[in-house]
Amino acid sequence: MPKIAIDTESISAIMKRLTEASEGIQEYIESVEKSVNLAELEGWNDKKYYEFKESFYDTKYSAMSVISKIEEEQIPFLSKLLSASEELL
Repeated sequence: MPKIAIDTESISAIMKRLTEASEGIQEYIESVEKSVNLAELEGWNDKKYYEFKESFYDTKYSAMSVISKIEEEQIPFLSKLLSASEELL
């Protein structure tokens, strides 16, 4: 049987940091989005604004895709790895 070298504390720390990063990025994006929308309401509504707004939303969707991958793939993978290692220990 192959040896399994797992540092459960490191895996837990990675999971915690991924969760914090995911949540933090979402909060920052929401904050920036509010600022972008407020800028429009306060009068920045020229061509450059709409170019920026479109670019921002492209970036937002890219970031949300990364967050989704973290939450749906990476964290569950590490969680399963932790569970499996605890069964072996």
